[in-house]
Amino acid sequence: MSNRLHHLCLSLLVLLSVNACVSPGESTAASTRADIQVLEGKVYYLEKKLLPPGAVLEITLENVSKQDVTSTQMASVTQTIKGAPPYTFSLEYDAARIKPNMRYSLRAEVILSDKLLMTSTEQIDPFRDNQETINIKLSTIARFHAQ
Repeated sequence: MSNRLHHLCLSLLVLLSVNACVSPGESTAASTRADIQVLEGKVYYLEKKLLPPGAVLEITLENVSKQDVTSTQMASVTQTIKGAPPYTFSLEYDAARIKPNMRYSLRAEVILSDKLLMTSTEQIDPFRDNQETINIKLSTIARFHAQ
């Protein structure tokens, strides 16, 4: 009987060890497939000046459901800015991670050499704001003066 108990415990230990090697959310092959969707839109600003060479535009989809807690980044895309606005973007995200009872927001930032030059200030929820085209307006950070 003790030999049988030993085999049972050993089998349970092996099963737990194998299960521990799988990341949360990856228990089956079907659950590892992402349901990739794309958000497309334009980013613009009203100032009549061009941004400096080397500036990059970062668009981020965030879960902003919890108050007084840092938002959770769901997806982001970064692109080098070329020419004058508006700048188009395509942001891929995993639709399986989007929950109907949560709030989401798109954020846009222009960064040059790790310095924030411009940012969006309005909350845009692409899943609740029934808009055909997503338009994100940037505002200049006070310490930055475009040339």
